[in-house]
Amino acid sequence: MPRDLEEKPTPEIVRELYDWNQRYWSLQVALDTILKSLILEQHVVLHADTNNPERTNRLEPERVTLGEGPRTIDVVSALYASPPVIGLTWTGKGTRSVAKTDDLEIALNELMDQLNPPGDSPRWRQRLQMIALGREAALFLPGHSYWWDVPRKNEAETDEDWLKRYEEWQHKAPIPILWRDLPVESTFPPSFGSVNDLALSTIQTTWYELKDIFSAGELGDALPQEQEKRFEPVTLGIYANRHWIAYTLLAGEKSGVYGRRSYEDKLLRVIEHKLKTCPIRIMPGRTSAWREPGQFWKSILHDVRAQIPQLDRRASEASTASRISVMPWLKAWLNKGGDENSAGGARIRKMFQGDVVDLDIGDASGEGREDIQAIFIPPFGRENVELMNMQRDTIRDMTGAYEALTGQVIAASMPAWSLNQITEHAKSRHKELTTAVVAAELDHAEMLLRCVEAFGERIVLYRHDEKGGSITLEPDDLTDWVPVLKAEYRLSTPTNEIAMIQTAVQMMQAIDQQNLPLDMFWVMEKFLNIEQPYKMFKDAEVTRFLRSPKMAAWREKLLLEEAEVELAEDEFVTAQEFEQRYAGKLPPQMEQFARQRLGNEAVGAGIAQSPYSRSPGGPQPENVAT
Repeated sequence: MPRDLEEKPTPEIVRELYDWNQRYWSLQVALDTILKSLILEQHVVLHADTNNPERTNRLEPERVTLGEGPRTIDVVSALYASPPVIGLTWTGKGTRSVAKTDDLEIALNELMDQLNPPGDSPRWRQRLQMIALGREAALFLPGHSYWWDVPRKNEAETDEDWLKRYEEWQHKAPIPILWRDLPVESTFPPSFGSVNDLALSTIQTTWYELKDIFSAGELGDALPQEQEKRFEPVTLGIYANRHWIAYTLLAGEKSGVYGRRSYEDKLLRVIEHKLKTCPIRIMPGRTSAWREPGQFWKSILHDVRAQIPQLDRRASEASTASRISVMPWLKAWLNKGGDENSAGGARIRKMFQGDVVDLDIGDASGEGREDIQAIFIPPFGRENVELMNMQRDTIRDMTGAYEALTGQVIAASMPAWSLNQITEHAKSRHKELTTAVVAAELDHAEMLLRCVEAFGERIVLYRHDEKGGSITLEPDDLTDWVPVLKAEYRLSTPTNEIAMIQTAVQMMQAIDQQNLPLDMFWVMEKFLNIEQPYKMFKDAEVTRFLRSPKMAAWREKLLLEEAEVELAEDEFVTAQEFEQRYAGKLPPQMEQFARQRLGNEAVGAGIAQSPYSRSPGGPQPENVAT
């Protein structure tokens, strides 16, 4: 089904790609379903038929899952809790100042942060998609290509009038740019080679969400009139190529006269997005050498998808078998008959687990004494536990989700460097995934730059940090700028910070004392995770100067001068009050200075509780009423 990658879509073109994807990507969809069931703990766990009616001793099998699938996703995703730091570089003619670059970088990162609010971050959901299913999918669009009611400036409209309408609309969507994660298991290109040129995403949504995206005229007669039918799910197909984006309601079944039946799909909107690339972005995570559906995109669980159900099977078997040890097979020696209809048999059938049974102790010689004993108490799941440990270790080794990454103490005597070595090994295992995360983040930034330009109107960002204020982006502000990785992307891993600081201090002392050919800044970066060691060095120099004897003498002089000014105010204390309040609580020099001042005041009017004051403007002896 070759198509022009800039062809304007029609309902027939959308349906054609939908049918193609259903066939071509069927193996990938089946694999995604298996992986999602492992993550959601909904996979099938096989067990022995211990409740077969033909068995004499029947046990209801128990289903136990150890959560190794979600644990692996949580452990690996925690490494990427913080996004990479994105900067900008100028690629146009001439040069741009450092201040201009800094301002635009702040604006870009502010834009990305506000489009990813806590608790509803498409970036984080995409990261989980990449780890869990081997790829992520997202939709980037300028606001007018998604929301139907974005205010556009008319030719006859003034800036003030348009800004007023725009600010009213901002209460519903503060930023006129869409960043939406798409369901990766239903978002596909026609082939691997066209992943950046053409794609179709199908979304199960509701009529209420569609009413927020599309106007009543666009929905037309497709919108159900009955209120209860608006709660029914509907399939929205988002078709996008390098030039156009189309939204289509995909019918679930064919309609029409028999022999000429077809899908009554409804094309809701076709719009030119002006992004010059496909706005549906499918970014790979880990990949394999086989570029084919079901093999190329590799989930972190791809190689252990068969081991996890086996691990849970062993756990289920151990849990089921444990009931045999708490309810063992019994043998009974009874005096009044042993069949189930006799009095003795009735007593046994009425016995509860852990209960007391009334038995005959027999005569004085012990003749006729009744007894109940366990025939065999099997060891509790010994083989199953050994198999579980082996399979669990294999899974964690193959996925790189080691215990050290969860912060668990493997051995109390393990040194810090050994634990750090384990985490470093884990990070190296995820090097390919780390590279993919950085590439996806750069692609996100690139798409936001394109969206700002394609929107064609001024965008006002209100900062959410301590500085406050706003940032204004004009459509051409980000033209010819390219996002780059500003600093090395470091994964979030648990480390013994105290031990690492001690190691770093010892190394720096050895470098200084033995004149080793090593750079202390390298030690600060490598062992202390300081991204800007020179800035840290300058801050330390300032701190060292503030603690120097010269600064201490200057601060002491300043305090004395401030004390002199305070003592000269109208509010003063007597020598007796001073002794009660401050004796022994001030530095000796300050206490001596205060006593001298109070002694001088005693000659005048200050100490004798006189209304006179030495401060300028205060009452003086010659103007006091007698």
